Amino acid sequence: MGSANRRRGKLVPIRLDESEYADLQEKANCVGVSIPAYLRGIALRERPPIISKKCWEDVNYRLFDIVDDVEETLYWASIGYFEGFEGSHDVLLKIHNTLEEIAGMMKDIREEAGVRRKL
Repeated sequence: MGSANRRRGKLVPIRLDESEYADLQEKANCVGVSIPAYLRGIALRERPPIISKKCWEDVNYRLFDIVDDVEETLYWASIGYFEGFEGSHDVLLKIHNTLEEIAGMMKDIREEAGVRRKL
């Protein structure tokens, strides 16, 4: 690996502010590569690198926690717990829309990561 880096004789400096650098570092860490490798991958490939398995698992766990909370709320709503509360229909509609958005995000993440199975 070291000899490959020595053959790359050109340096492309860029300036970032603190928040841009933190965002870039987080994205590179999520993919499991260094910042230079991440930027090189984005600049020289048609598609950016896929997310690492660990990052994929972290995102899945967070999303499933959200889904569990929403499903519990929907359960309570189904047995009439929220009846009589003003705006309860709007809340349930918002929950439904959020679940659909999460499902779409998970589908996009699975496709980007090359995951074929449905979770």
